[in-house]
Amino acid sequence: MRWIRQVSLRLQIIGLVLSFTLAVGLGNAFRAHLALDDMAREQFERRSVATALALAAQATDLSLANDLFGLFELLNNTLVSTPDVRYIMVLDENGAVRAHTFGPGVPRGLDQANHVPPGEPWHMTRLSTEEGPVVDIAAPLLEGQPGTLRLGMSEQAILDSVNRHTVQLVGLMALSLAPVLIITYFLGRTLTTPLLKLVDVTNAIRQGDLTRRVPVQGRDEVARLGAAFNEMTQALAESQIALEASNRNLQSRNEELAALYAVATAIANAGTVDELANAALTKSLEVMGFEAGWVFLIPHAGEAPSLRAERGLPPQQAQHLAHGLPGCCLPFEAQHLQTATLVHPGQPCPCLTDTEACAADLITHMAVPLRSRTTMWGTMHLAAKTPDEFTPANQKLLTAMGRQIGMAVENAFLSETQRREAFRQVLFERTLTAQEEERKRIARELHDELAQSLAVLIRDLEDVAHPKLHGQNGWQARVQDTRALAVQILEQTRRLIFDLRPSALDDLGLLPALRRYARHHLEPAGIEMQFTVSGAKHRLPSNIETAVFRIGQEAISNVVKHSAAGQVQINLGFESRQVTLTVSDNGKGFEPAQTLDVTANPANGLGLLGMQERAKLLNGTLIINSKPGAGTSVQATIPLEDSP
Repeated sequence: MRWIRQVSLRLQIIGLVLSFTLAVGLGNAFRAHLALDDMAREQFERRSVATALALAAQATDLSLANDLFGLFELLNNTLVSTPDVRYIMVLDENGAVRAHTFGPGVPRGLDQANHVPPGEPWHMTRLSTEEGPVVDIAAPLLEGQPGTLRLGMSEQAILDSVNRHTVQLVGLMALSLAPVLIITYFLGRTLTTPLLKLVDVTNAIRQGDLTRRVPVQGRDEVARLGAAFNEMTQALAESQIALEASNRNLQSRNEELAALYAVATAIANAGTVDELANAALTKSLEVMGFEAGWVFLIPHAGEAPSLRAERGLPPQQAQHLAHGLPGCCLPFEAQHLQTATLVHPGQPCPCLTDTEACAADLITHMAVPLRSRTTMWGTMHLAAKTPDEFTPANQKLLTAMGRQIGMAVENAFLSETQRREAFRQVLFERTLTAQEEERKRIARELHDELAQSLAVLIRDLEDVAHPKLHGQNGWQARVQDTRALAVQILEQTRRLIFDLRPSALDDLGLLPALRRYARHHLEPAGIEMQFTVSGAKHRLPSNIETAVFRIGQEAISNVVKHSAAGQVQINLGFESRQVTLTVSDNGKGFEPAQTLDVTANPANGLGLLGMQERAKLLNGTLIINSKPGAGTSVQATIPLEDSP
């Protein structure tokens, strides 16, 4: 250490200051490196586990269905779309590999490298590979019964990002040393209190306190050194703030992506538009932390929005919204709404506070447009207690979620339209066939019954025209027989006309015609009938009476033909704004979804689908509740004001 005495004091000061500065900078850089590495690894592990569990959930159905093609497609699509994924494989319950993403084959021993302990939802282990460290996650498929999914995620990208940030921090620190090196050269003349204070501040900074500053007095070398040291400290503090902001931004972005992924996963398995609306609303409320909301959809351009889903609202308030969203609850025309927008800023929303049974703690809501690329499909509304809950970040995320949901709604509507068109084609063909069969039946009855009866009647009338051929008594008997035959012909004609369209429907109205038809068909089949009426009975418009009668006719016919029921309850409800017909039986029941799928089996469900079409033509609904062994209930509701 004698050589230090041979060096000038000025150089000693420079060496001392630089040593402390380097120690502080490297210490902070090392601490920042460790903190960033820990946070990045934690987020990476969470994302890896979430990805593995999501893949396991999707692979479960494919494994149970033994759909190896779909399983390989799922694995390969995930491998291509997720850069961090290095391999995916699915093992059966015996540990044998069913599907994998390795080209020539699974590396030896890899399939035995990770197992899920009993009772654990997943298990993670780290493996060393030629490409770097890999996190291996094992996730059971349906509690492990069909097998296990193994997902390998490379940590190399995370490590590279951490090292890059660390190098930037060290470079920034190196740049900050330049003014220190220049200024400290002039501090050799002063070895008093300012140097001691400088050492004290340096020690504090080394402990991580970047708020400390060196007192600067005068304009000499010591003062300049203090100022330079303060600049360096400020640069370090700014770099640390920038690094923390970058970390927060990265974390926020990961949270946004996780929210969008959660919504996409929730709506991916929705079968109908209503299921999609409910799934999207439920998951959006969950990821955004809100408790109540609703969804309005516009099936076709020019139509009024209709309520398709609601969560967290009192029943009366949901019923109030079912009649339509007030015009004041959109900031402007919904068709021009591009981003999530706060409704009624600065004042309570009427649709949340003006109803009798309102949610008292909810006073405002944000309207989220559900848009595809070219079409506005509706709005999703999330309610909150205060406007402050809707931050700009929430607004941006909700706008992205709205576009994602809008694309899904468009696909769902297109799918429903295709299914409806396919059904209508099948229904049209079946209707033509039924019409031809009905014509054949009428012609056969006219030929076999009415034509022959009329021929006999003509012959009897000819005999009656010559009473002397039979005598007085014989002539009277022939007249009686002829009269009885005429009565029989009249009954046959009336029965044939009733099958085509009962005259009671036009003369007396829906109630007598439906009651007579039910009695005429159920009693001969030995089925006990209970016919009830609720509300004030009155005549309905002709098109509504015809539609309700045909729906009831088909429902009663299905009971007789298919239900094997012993009892039937029929209720016809008259209300001020709608009429409701309910036909319930205690028969064997069926699965409505399978029966209504005409694309799978065109011979099934056409009667039920025809009933649905009749109700839809009048803006009504048809609800079918049935289970095997639990009977069937068919309820048709037709509005009286909105029907065309």
